[in-house]
Amino acid sequence: MAKRNIIILLVGPKGAGKTYLASRMEDEIGISFLRVEPIWLELMKEMRPGSSDFDIEGLSRVIEGVRERLSARSSVVLESTGTAPWFSEMHNALDAMGELILIKVSAPNEMCLDRIRQRDASQHIPVSDDRIEQINMLAERVQLPWSVEIQNTSETEVVEFLEFIRARVSKCASDQF
Repeated sequence: MAKRNIIILLVGPKGAGKTYLASRMEDEIGISFLRVEPIWLELMKEMRPGSSDFDIEGLSRVIEGVRERLSARSSVVLESTGTAPWFSEMHNALDAMGELILIKVSAPNEMCLDRIRQRDASQHIPVSDDRIEQINMLAERVQLPWSVEIQNTSETEVVEFLEFIRARVSKCASDQF
């Protein structure tokens, strides 16, 4: 039987802890983490943001990054706010590559803003506080067929979430045989 790829897509507001959860998944479960924002930051050095070519090229690089990760491992995790105009195209492309596990990540707005202020800004697309609030309001409204939702506010919730992912990935792997 062919290898069944597992793609985990964390969707939620900026500062909800998607990067943190994906890093923990990589460190503790061995799921390859594709950081999406650095791909877009690199592209911003090469092309003018806002053009249709910019979006097409960025999406292409993200999808290619997922393919590269899946050629080395059978699982990958990536993150999104779910608010970009190309999000549905990315969702469809990921769904065609394997089992897509959609995870809604939330946290209170003030906690998100505090996390944003404390993180390494060089790894994230720079946006104003007003724009963050707009993006986060839209991100909270994204509706998808979630496999699980996590209110990412405590270590207990993170540990329970990681156990859910570990079990889900193990089940997917055993279903291949």
